[in-house]
Amino acid sequence: HMDIAKIASDEFYDGKAMRSEHMKGEREWDYRRFGKEHNYWENIKGRCDHKNRNKAEQMWIKKELEKFRDFAKAKPNKKEKWSVAVLSFYKEQAEELKSICQRVFKDCGKFVTYSAGSVDSFQGHEADIVFLSYSNQCPTCFIGAPNRLNVAITRARYMMVYVGNWRAMSKGQGALGRIVQKLKNVTHNL
Repeated sequence: HMDIAKIASDEFYDGKAMRSEHMKGEREWDYRRFGKEHNYWENIKGRCDHKNRNKAEQMWIKKELEKFRDFAKAKPNKKEKWSVAVLSFYKEQAEELKSICQRVFKDCGKFVTYSAGSVDSFQGHEADIVFLSYSNQCPTCFIGAPNRLNVAITRARYMMVYVGNWRAMSKGQGALGRIVQKLKNVTHNL
């Protein structure tokens, strides 16, 4: 969707790439869980453990995946199965999220596909809705690496859901802080 592409285009390509005005109307959908927005930030203040796993983010994502699963069952996509991606910058968090996806989407293969893993492993792929777990409560250079961040925020066709500590990430250096600050108007639970 052009609202998703605009953030990366403005930040990484001076507004000259990822132009998607031609997609207007084609990237709309009936899933209104997050209103009419195509970018949404859920502010989770949970802390991560020594392996960068954040239980609070995991539990919130699980609940949202269950809601999306129910939507997908009730409104099957006529062209192809709905697709969901759940990504994290950290391997251990990604493994926990994958386990959650396996439980939530068990026996749902007729109407939804899912991917769960690290941001790096999902490069070159996309999904209808993407949940991006920041996990860490500190903005690190690992999260803020421009190429990794660009991949992370450009994987969604219709809906990009950011999950993490907004205030902490908004203080990140460079592109990370600027992107997170742009998402303030679509942030819940500040």
